[in-house]
Amino acid sequence: MFDDPAPVPALNFNRLTLAAQTHQGLVRAHNEDAFFLRESDGLLAIADGLGGYRHGGFCSQMAIDHLAQNPALLSVTDADQIAEAIKDCNLALINHQKGSREHQGMRTTMTCAAIIPGNKLLYAWAGDSRIYRFSHRDGLLQLTRDHTLLEEKTQTGRRPSPGDAHILTKSLGGNQVFEAARGHLQLEKNDLVLLTTDGLTNVASDYDIETALRTAHTDLETTAASLVELGLSGGGPDNITVLLCRAERD
Repeated sequence: MFDDPAPVPALNFNRLTLAAQTHQGLVRAHNEDAFFLRESDGLLAIADGLGGYRHGGFCSQMAIDHLAQNPALLSVTDADQIAEAIKDCNLALINHQKGSREHQGMRTTMTCAAIIPGNKLLYAWAGDSRIYRFSHRDGLLQLTRDHTLLEEKTQTGRRPSPGDAHILTKSLGGNQVFEAARGHLQLEKNDLVLLTTDGLTNVASDYDIETALRTAHTDLETTAASLVELGLSGGGPDNITVLLCRAERD
């Protein structure tokens, strides 16, 4: 399911259209999600501060700010650069906590993608915020695998326990040195790239998300808002953040 689809001939897209929507949900008192968009080079990133840890919102925003200032991401050519940038964010959070008693124990996920010339999508992640590719021909394809105990047990044939889906096996800031997972994909005309926190995917199935995208408005902001509404209609138990990017050609 997670193997790269067969490559397709590259098209020269005239532009990238990006959109973002975020909502604190219907239960949480604060929005601990943070995100970043840079239309000039098709860079998107999303971070979800872990609920239950102190200053999750501060942590996710600090991670996103550090990522946005990374000069290596001004010219991305492979997914390894993105993975190294995430690792660098992790170290920055760890180092910050060494000098800040107030922020001890803060954690966040991070998922980042870039669309580079040649219409290739490069991405890397740590945690359970996801990346999808949607096309009207092929439907919705999940490109990331959640870094959760549930997913780990499922992949190794062990019996999961209640609550395993909420236990992360990778996150930033927790004094854990790790390699971010990474991947790449060739995009076709008018493909949609979706980055989302688990505030959406924990309450909406892939079928629900695909249905929303198939009936979506051509305006990406409206489409992103409809996905947030999908999460809210499922009870909105967590913060919801949605990033969309469409590669377009006239």
